[in-house]
Amino acid sequence: MAFDVISTATNHFSELNKLGKGGFGIVYKGRLCDGQEIAVKRLSKMSPMGVDGFTVEAKLIALVQHVNVIRLIGFCSNADEKILVYEFLENSSLDTYLFDLKPSNILLDKDMVPKISDLGMARILAGDETEAHVTTVTGTFGYIAPEYRSGGVLSVKSDVFSFGVMLLEIISGKRNIDFLHLNDGSTLLSYIWNHWSQGNGLEIVDPAIKDSSSSQQILRCVQIGLMCVQELPEDRPTMSSVGLMLGRETEAIPQPKSPVETGSSSRGQQESESGTVPSMTLFIEGR
Repeated sequence: MAFDVISTATNHFSELNKLGKGGFGIVYKGRLCDGQEIAVKRLSKMSPMGVDGFTVEAKLIALVQHVNVIRLIGFCSNADEKILVYEFLENSSLDTYLFDLKPSNILLDKDMVPKISDLGMARILAGDETEAHVTTVTGTFGYIAPEYRSGGVLSVKSDVFSFGVMLLEIISGKRNIDFLHLNDGSTLLSYIWNHWSQGNGLEIVDPAIKDSSSSQQILRCVQIGLMCVQELPEDRPTMSSVGLMLGRETEAIPQPKSPVETGSSSRGQQESESGTVPSMTLFIEGR
């Protein structure tokens, strides 16, 4: 896609069209000459993603054709500009409707269908890999899997852990990162596990959803969430199994063990706050 077309569509990257800013650069809203609305991600010259990361992300997001992955309309790559052009989603991101559980890269279309907009794994994971080893850990403490945080190991089970944290946040109405400010060494996971293991799982449930679902359904979701945040990757279910457990009440759920980070030993290990939670491996699992 020609740079002039993109520039015109965004009114020359006007501040009035600015939708947000991330590690990649600035995202602008635009409108093509045929009336189609677009979202334009313009790579900042200071972005740690770099040209290689841009190329890999463009290839991966074009390769992954999925109803819940944002659609790549086009791109511009020349000596001075690196730009990705996506479909525009009208309802902003998921955290607009919940709270900041780190779902800011999950956008919602006009029918509230979620779509992932940032394949952060593209920066470090080749297209044919299902596990990667990295030297620099990026992510928000409390959402990244322990094997990634301590050893730089990423796999499909890393996404399962992050999903489990988000599921437990939704159920409890509490954010994991808020526990970092407490002085008793507790985490959201230890808070929920302590209640669950004592048979008081319903006490952690957000009042906003407590009356809208049956106790059995809620406790089932808590159990699934605890399975997802197990310390060892092999103890966590696959995302396909999670889908079955959430969708079929007859699907058996294993009994969880005490999850990772139930004490204060991990406090202070806030390696980085890039705001990127691994996402790409979730789609690689099915290959």
